[in-house]
Amino acid sequence: MAKIVSKKASDNEILLSCVYRFKNTEYNIVYPQQRMHEKSDSLVFLYILPYNPKKWLQLDKYLVPYCLSLDKVPDTGWKSLPLDFCK
Repeated sequence: MAKIVSKKASDNEILLSCVYRFKNTEYNIVYPQQRMHEKSDSLVFLYILPYNPKKWLQLDKYLVPYCLSLDKVPDTGWKSLPLDFCK
């Protein structure tokens, strides 16, 4: 899971700047997004390769449940998405 720390408008897209942690290391990424609904300080799910955590893919069809925060992410992430975490 990553936290959007800022977003900047470009010609046809939005550049999102995010931060995520994996095995006690913090990573910063910037990537283009065409949708406008992500807000600064919101959270997004990422799929991270365990053997190369700099490789990731945003799982944008899943919304992060309101009760999750970066503090609740296990050090090595989840094996499956915690979509029912708030129940």
